[in-house]
Amino acid sequence: MINLGEIVDKLKDVLSQSTISKKVFDKDVAEA
Repeated sequence: MINLGEIVDKLKDVLSQSTISKKVFDKDVAEA
């Protein structure tokens, strides 16, 4: 059986990582 808690945690990790990289990308674009 699939553990929904693990899936949610993984999704949160992926979302937070993509959000961080997007902030870094936006900052790089603003400084360019």
